[in-house]
Amino acid sequence: MENTFREEKERFQRVLELNPDGIYIHVEDVIVFVNDAAVRLFRGQSAADLVGRKASDLIEKTDRERLLRTRSQIEDRDRTDTLVEFNLQLLDGSVIEGETFGISIPWEGQRANMVTVRDISARRRAERVLRESEARYRSLFDVSPDAIYVHADDRILFANPAAAGLFGYDRSEDLVGQMALELIPPEERDLVRQRRAEIHRLGGQGSAAPLVEQRFVRRDRSEFDGEAIATEITWEGQPGILVITRDISERKRITDELEEAKETAELANRAKSDFLANMSHEIRTPMNGVLGMADILLRSDLTADQRKHALIIKESGDALLAILNDILDLSKIEAGRIELENLDFRLSDVFDAIEAIWSSRLEEKGLVLSIEMAPGLEPILKGDPGRIRQILFNLLGNAAKFTETGGVTVGVTQRSLSDGALEIRCAVADTGIGISPEAQSRLFSSFSQADSSTTRRFGGSGLGLAICKQLAELMGGEMGVDSTPDQGSTFWFTFRAAPGNPETAIENPFARDHEPFEMSAADRPLRVLVAEDNRVNQAVILAMLAPAGHQIDMVENGVEAVAAVARAPYDLVLMDVQMPEMDGVAATGRIRELEGDARHTPIIGVTANAMKGDQEKYLSAGMDDYVTKPIDPRRLAEAIARHCGGAGIIETDDGTATPPSTSDESQEDLAELLGALDDMIEKKA
Repeated sequence: MENTFREEKERFQRVLELNPDGIYIHVEDVIVFVNDAAVRLFRGQSAADLVGRKASDLIEKTDRERLLRTRSQIEDRDRTDTLVEFNLQLLDGSVIEGETFGISIPWEGQRANMVTVRDISARRRAERVLRESEARYRSLFDVSPDAIYVHADDRILFANPAAAGLFGYDRSEDLVGQMALELIPPEERDLVRQRRAEIHRLGGQGSAAPLVEQRFVRRDRSEFDGEAIATEITWEGQPGILVITRDISERKRITDELEEAKETAELANRAKSDFLANMSHEIRTPMNGVLGMADILLRSDLTADQRKHALIIKESGDALLAILNDILDLSKIEAGRIELENLDFRLSDVFDAIEAIWSSRLEEKGLVLSIEMAPGLEPILKGDPGRIRQILFNLLGNAAKFTETGGVTVGVTQRSLSDGALEIRCAVADTGIGISPEAQSRLFSSFSQADSSTTRRFGGSGLGLAICKQLAELMGGEMGVDSTPDQGSTFWFTFRAAPGNPETAIENPFARDHEPFEMSAADRPLRVLVAEDNRVNQAVILAMLAPAGHQIDMVENGVEAVAAVARAPYDLVLMDVQMPEMDGVAATGRIRELEGDARHTPIIGVTANAMKGDQEKYLSAGMDDYVTKPIDPRRLAEAIARHCGGAGIIETDDGTATPPSTSDESQEDLAELLGALDDMIEKKA
């Protein structure tokens, strides 16, 4: 799919280069592409003279307000309906009259405007001279590259050589005396008559009807696409209509190919997004069962071998989930759909979380973790602490993976920038195997590692560093590496941040990440309806909620969920999003319709979908919150507490948990599934 997308993009660019008209593409007013014709038009030496400039700088200052209105039309309708004329500002400082046509296109994951531009100075000068002196018309018409003819009462009085050639005549004189409407296909003649009436209504010589596209007919009755502009003039003492036209068949063909390429690219992008969404669901659903049951088993009485096997299941599931998250992150970044948070946070919170988790992990390998924070660091920053932590975790994971002896040092420094912002530099140095200069050039490419042998020895998808580099760049920084084979490596990254506000700084978001969690007895047991079609996931949710003492009823699809809520009141509904017969989104909408204004049952969505836009879709359907699969027990408990007044996370005085109150059928299902898993582990042991 990626190859198809790349091939379509290359084809798209080749078509642009072949276009005789100047074409440039800009994203948010910054030019990102120009073809050779545009370079020549604006009198540049190469594309480098234009790429990176502001597109608005190519328009003469007096026309820039009109340019903004035209861009607004492109954004509203994906294209303008007609050609638009602007005075063009050339690179040498001169100004010419230009004609532009813009459409909105996708460009490397962003919305861009593609503008076709041509120099119409010669045509405009010709029109001005025509208005000044009838005696000079013929000489100007004869040298015009555009087809020009004049007719009165529909009979052609004059045609220039370009018109004769365009319509298939040997000489201009052969066109004179012909009926002008004979140059138009019968089905379009009524429109032409309407435009002629509009010219008469405008009145006055030099009042031109808008430039229009229409079909024309040659002498041999073949047709072509053309564009024409018409105005009233006096010709040889009688009123007439002057028509200037040109063949735009080639341009239309190129435009159609561009549209087709655009549609193909958009289809490929949608297919990619759909595939990733489906992949996310298909993997996360069974992973919820794997990780959930592994957690349950690890909290039960196991032999040493059984615990070892359960840990292997848990660690393998976590590794698979990490790869899935990397793939989704990479897709979001490439599509320009990843969103960074902008929070006031304590920098120390990030590194406290690093130390709390990684000290013990490195110690297990006989390695020492050192965190060195330079004096004078700004304590509160405004930025995305989660993404900073994500990069550091990836770099520490690599350092631990490729280091056998010694240790890992994390260094943090800061410098002030001229615009008042801060640049924070984080460096992770290890005493591991190091990387050769040749291999370093491939490190930050997607699906690439320094050496294929490292993949077999150490594992990994080759996605982590590519994602980290792009995240750093999204945060206004960069990323690099300094390494010598057999002497270790230092991976570093920078990010921009502003000094934060202590009063609005969030509480440590990572404080409990390293702490074990088990849902404890609720101060107020709830009656909970769980809508979930997967029996393993049913058992996982039951086991998670069991210590809270809630009364739990199970249904297997949205139809049953709606019926259950209609029969009896529930304190909470846990609603799986994808179910047979009626999905969770539709079921939520139906429940809200049944409730009306009389009551509002909290509904928490449970979903394997993790793509951008999912949250908005679920909340707009009437859900109050949602948790993703694999379900994190802490996140589930916190969601219940937000909407049910703390039920599910308050411990009893003695720290014990109340046995679950569930339906007999649900208890039997849970016992059956747990028993089956115990048998499997015993057989493996």
